Amino acid sequence: MAMNKDKQDIVGEEDRLWLAEHGYLVTAMDGPECLACTDLLEPVTLQDGEVLFEEGEPDDQLFIIHRGTVEMGQISNPRGWVNFGAYGSVYLEDTDVGTPVWLKRARLQEGDCAGELGFVVGAPHAMTARAKGEVQVYRLNAENIKTLAARSTSFCQCMDTALAKTQQKIAAAA
Repeated sequence: MAMNKDKQDIVGEEDRLWLAEHGYLVTAMDGPECLACTDLLEPVTLQDGEVLFEEGEPDDQLFIIHRGTVEMGQISNPRGWVNFGAYGSVYLEDTDVGTPVWLKRARLQEGDCAGELGFVVGAPHAMTARAKGEVQVYRLNAENIKTLAARSTSFCQCMDTALAKTQQKIAAAA
């Protein structure tokens, strides 16, 4: 995973306030839980086209989008007849496809969570997430998620709600 990290030891107070108001993962948490969660977040900056995570990779992180747009999609390397809707159909062999075809595209915006619950059950990512333009996210790794979940059932409920909102956006875009 190629990422440019703008690493900071502590999330700044202004960003903490933004997260408390706009980050789906933490908006419903009370003060101490919100503080515990934001203390564990790591800021990451991606450039246009950089991949946040790829379909098939181990799922071990959760991201809150701070600025920019993340495109979520499933990739297909088609063989045989492929229907491109208004653009017609074409027969593709493996060698014909230089770039994979994106299926089920969805765009996630500021405040959305990019990630899946695969880290809980050990499943790989079902989708690929990549930056559209410059994107700033906050990353929370699986170890920190498990630590927060062990401390608070409220955190688990907030995480479930945030990921459900993401899944609704993806389902609506499909």
